[in-house]
Amino acid sequence: MRLDALLQREGALAPAEVLVVAQELLTTLRALHAGGRVHRAVQPANVFVERGGESTRVRLDDAGTARAPNRGADAGAFAYSAPEQVRGASQVDARADLYAVGALVFHALTGRLPFEAANALTRIALKLDRDAPTLASVTERAWPPAIERFVATSLRRERSERYASADAALADLGSWSDLGIP
Repeated sequence: MRLDALLQREGALAPAEVLVVAQELLTTLRALHAGGRVHRAVQPANVFVERGGESTRVRLDDAGTARAPNRGADAGAFAYSAPEQVRGASQVDARADLYAVGALVFHALTGRLPFEAANALTRIALKLDRDAPTLASVTERAWPPAIERFVATSLRRERSERYASADAALADLGSWSDLGIP
């Protein structure tokens, strides 16, 4: 099932399932980035989640949008696009994909987008001018610091402040395992 349909049906997902989705996406992106490619369209419509018993399999589709860094491409869905991506494709590198994973994780945990607005232009303005909200500020519940840190680092406006690579993001995700996430 596509992740967008799953989120529409369920609102938010269990943190343990979101962890699996994030790990699988980052593992796929690590391989793509190692080949000098950037996906540019990581969003729930391109993520397929297959639930089976006690396991979850995740597949990232639409790799046809993947291009070499700094080459023209469509900006993907603005809700998941990094700030530099909505400014112009010439500034996009692998960290734009990591931003998109952070936005996807935020959406999957909270049931809403990091920046919600009545229209795309307002969403873009918010994304360019404001820091992403915390999970706690949106859900009014406390989240483990490791989860808040992953989301905040992934969604930094300045790409130099985000994870430098999918490997770095995966390493930080490893700290979730110590949380006893249900």
